Amino acid sequence: ATLKQINKELPTGQKINSLPDNNELNIMIINRAKSLYEYGLIFNQLEQVSVYMNYHMVKDELVYVPLHKVFLRFVNENEEYLNFLRSSDAPYANTQTLYDSWNARDKHVKDK
Repeated sequence: ATLKQINKELPTGQKINSLPDNNELNIMIINRAKSLYEYGLIFNQLEQVSVYMNYHMVKDELVYVPLHKVFLRFVNENEEYLNFLRSSDAPYANTQTLYDSWNARDKHVKDK
């Protein structure tokens, strides 16, 4: 799909058959796609939920059991995009704190 969109913008004689093997370009394309699909909004919502969890504003057992695997998988699979989003204004510190806590807790349970 990406190749088709690129060729659509190129003049007729300059079409390409494959994307260059360029990791930096691949990351840029992936980040752009994730931005279009509003992954940033998802991370913003996770940051809000993380504040509630980190400051014990909700009962941990009500949220941890049904959500920890999905939360950990989503953050793991989108770590590069999260780093792309981070800034001094939005460090996603609460998301990172909750991730670290739940990841350690999950590993501890698996090790038993």
